[in-house]
Amino acid sequence: MKKTLTATALLLGMAGSAHAGILSGPLIRRVIDDRAFYQPGDRATISIEMTNTTGADFNGKLNLTTCSRGHLLAIDAHNVSIPDGASQTETFTITVPSLVANGYQLSINALQASDSGYAMCTGTGSSSSDPVDVASGAINVANHAQDDPIEGFVDPQAMQSVTDYEAVARNMAQYHINIVQFYDWGSRHDAPYTDAASWRNLQNVTVTREETAGLVGAFRRHGIFSQLYTLWNGAYADWPSRNPNVTIGMGAFRNRCGLKGTCTVADQISIGGNWKDWGWAIDGIVQENPANGRWQKWITSQYLAALKGWGFDGVHLDTLGDPGMPAHDAKGRRIDDFGSYLADFANQVQAATGVCTDINQVSTWNLQDEAVRGNSCNLYVEPHPEFGDNAYFPSFNGLMEQAHEWTSRPLIVAYYPQQVMSGSLEPDKALSGDTVPFCNPEDDGGQKVCPASSPGIELLLGQVAVSGASELMLGDIDHLIPGPFFPRPTLKMGADLQQFMADYYNWFVAFRDLLRGHSVDTPDIVFISDSSGQNIGASDGNAGKVYYHPWDRAGVAEGVSLTNLVGLKDNRIDDPDGTHSPVEQKNIRVTMQLYGGRPTGQAWYAAPDYNHGFPQPLSYSVGTSGSDGFGNPVYTATFTIPSLKTSGIAWVEGNTLKNRTDWTLDGTASDLIRGGTPSWSPNGMGGRVAATVHGCCGRSIYWDGIDFGQGVSSLAAVTYSQHGGVMEFRLDRQDGPVLARLTVPQSKGGNVDSSQTQIIQSPTGVHRVWVVFPGQDVSLYGWRP
Repeated sequence: MKKTLTATALLLGMAGSAHAGILSGPLIRRVIDDRAFYQPGDRATISIEMTNTTGADFNGKLNLTTCSRGHLLAIDAHNVSIPDGASQTETFTITVPSLVANGYQLSINALQASDSGYAMCTGTGSSSSDPVDVASGAINVANHAQDDPIEGFVDPQAMQSVTDYEAVARNMAQYHINIVQFYDWGSRHDAPYTDAASWRNLQNVTVTREETAGLVGAFRRHGIFSQLYTLWNGAYADWPSRNPNVTIGMGAFRNRCGLKGTCTVADQISIGGNWKDWGWAIDGIVQENPANGRWQKWITSQYLAALKGWGFDGVHLDTLGDPGMPAHDAKGRRIDDFGSYLADFANQVQAATGVCTDINQVSTWNLQDEAVRGNSCNLYVEPHPEFGDNAYFPSFNGLMEQAHEWTSRPLIVAYYPQQVMSGSLEPDKALSGDTVPFCNPEDDGGQKVCPASSPGIELLLGQVAVSGASELMLGDIDHLIPGPFFPRPTLKMGADLQQFMADYYNWFVAFRDLLRGHSVDTPDIVFISDSSGQNIGASDGNAGKVYYHPWDRAGVAEGVSLTNLVGLKDNRIDDPDGTHSPVEQKNIRVTMQLYGGRPTGQAWYAAPDYNHGFPQPLSYSVGTSGSDGFGNPVYTATFTIPSLKTSGIAWVEGNTLKNRTDWTLDGTASDLIRGGTPSWSPNGMGGRVAATVHGCCGRSIYWDGIDFGQGVSSLAAVTYSQHGGVMEFRLDRQDGPVLARLTVPQSKGGNVDSSQTQIIQSPTGVHRVWVVFPGQDVSLYGWRP
């Protein structure tokens, strides 16, 4: 649950201009897709907004190149003339490629008419030695918003003076935001919907039906999913006099008053007190029993009314976290664990409304249960350091590894950055020994501008990305979410951070298949040294080192995620004091173990803050490091990364890649295929390190784009199983034709096994391949036709 510490902080610069996120180049200001995501074959319109600040008239050309995996797919060019100081928008229409890929990068160049250069997919992004300007863009390919959620927010306080709703939507679209949470938008948490023309929210801010319709409509035109925010079990403390639809029988109580039938609102579990002194609408909120069927029926009817009456597309259920005390129902019976109802409540709401619903697992509250039993479209976690829930760089990576064992659904995390610096947390929450430059937004008559500390924001976003999640960060027009309370415009984006954000989200989308495709965490050895040969790598995420995390995926012999913690005094991912400022590491040498045979593919490095996120081709040398359990040599690759400022990824393409431009796999290659796209990653039974999937009980995993060529005769797999089991390989669908049925032996002595079976009737060409685990536990490490 979010609350506020101030009611007077106002958004600066909102009424005069809704154009934020301006790029720092002399000509190109913003790159905006007309849709948040596309299907293959769709026509995408890309708007290039330009303002000429070069100091002279510009008469030249604008290049736009569509890229995949660093390779040029298509290029278009327009002649452009812009007088000095003038603004102009140029639009390009491109066809979304129909490749085995879920994201594409765009390279945009402004070039003088006499320049023979063009927009490139690698290096600086330009073949010209003197481009006028270079910018990046991206295209997200997804079935729906929750397929790859990138979430932002709007809140009524910040929207009070906004009338240009299209400008808000375009700003979100620049960052590829596809879900917008309408924070605390409703009337009351126990009755969020009203058909009135205007109402007041919990913070006592006026919200209107007109602005709601304006924002929802603008977002919808960009394909952005609008999400109603509301509590799952919160009621205003004045419900007895204001809401006859709520009854005492729905309550959750801190005592056993129900045994005597004496329960009143004063006995309900509550939070708050004296909120009206802050100018709020009510002094506190009491909790209802989430397992009570009458409460579920009433509050779900309100969600349905809001979806229909206000036009929202989905529901975000906030929670108050574990109440920290025994709870009882209206009859005095113990409610054993509030958290055990999270999955059931969200499932019920999603089933009743027919729209995507997610629920806030505050401080990972019962996350495993929601991951395994829940049906929500994505997971959502909100850490709270004020309650001792401190997040660290390695702990978040560990959370993602665990979540991948439970489910394939994506995770949105709301790490609230720099809360001590921005005044969202008290100074006593500062890290030991730090002197925090506190910025109070109430200074200067409520007009104090508190900028974000850019390096800390960049590190946080980078770590979230390389760990495989997405972060709720951007809000409204020109600021970042500053804390788990009512969003306030206290973390403004300076020019450097605006440029980073644009490059970051383009990189985040373009490399989705590596960042958020199903990869396999590996224990493989990695060694990182600086330009002087000093070992600066660490797998434990300690401050002062380069934090590395190795992984594999289909088509990749080995990849490694890198986060630069050199120069930091702590490894808190949320940078509460705003002091994170890593020392850029140049020309660092990386050696890492590879999976499979001697690699023949390209090595790459890509970071959002290096050359606009365009991938850098790397030269590498191949060595050996012993042998695997089957007597095959283990190869290593050594290469040099030119610059690591915050976070980035490096990878070596494996021998299973069929094409240079997408992730089609060669089904006739000798190397095993690892990684995949799980329809359901189970709960880790039979788990061993670096397995692609731990399967049993009808669960399954699939791979797209397996090219069987003219056919294959056999199929082999490397497995581990405590009891032995069976795997079924099926074509195209989970219940499709059986390609092969492989009997997996019981493993002995903790060793993996290699099994093989004949294929009687082989497919030809490209197919999706499902692996189904109908019986007992099997850990699959890799397979090949």
